[in-house]
Amino acid sequence: PDTLTPGWRGIVGNASNSSDGWYVAMNTSGPGTNNLVFVGGATPNSLSVTGRALLLPGQWYHLTVAHDGQQGNIYLDGALLARGSGETLLHEGPIFLGGGVGGLDSFPGRIDELRTYTNFLAPERVSVVGEWLFNESQGELSADKSGREYPARITDPAAWVPGRDGTGIELACGQAIIANNDLTVLPPSGKPFSVSFWQRRDG
Repeated sequence: PDTLTPGWRGIVGNASNSSDGWYVAMNTSGPGTNNLVFVGGATPNSLSVTGRALLLPGQWYHLTVAHDGQQGNIYLDGALLARGSGETLLHEGPIFLGGGVGGLDSFPGRIDELRTYTNFLAPERVSVVGEWLFNESQGELSADKSGREYPARITDPAAWVPGRDGTGIELACGQAIIANNDLTVLPPSGKPFSVSFWQRRDG
């Protein structure tokens, strides 16, 4: 968000008004009171989930909503913010971003790296921001399999060796370097993070 003025702001959804589809919106009722809302549309058992968070102008937040057909979840920066039961209304209409969402005012901010899935994301998958399998077996790059497209750079192509599954990197030969520009892979000091990998000692 660039600003957090009071009122409702549509972020994303297939609803062009408040009843013909699902949508995600931000409702700011006052300073420090920002509600993220996931609404399913006008169905007999419509989803309506609200999570409260403190958002600050000019900062990036990773927002995820997921629905398994019966339950809807809202995640903020990989952490579960709110969940609830209810249906969502799906149709062949377009998905709106920022403006034209649910008949609400436009979201006053920026959006980047949108992803859609045809499956319900489990909580452990929502919080994954990078995944490198090192199975390319050659070349100077290893692709980010999380879908966020932050490749790892391999400093010496001769470093490719058999791995636990497929290929891996011999660190005595070359390095794997992953950029963290704008804190896209790991967060700033004071925020939680985890790093997981298989290792094998030679000799």
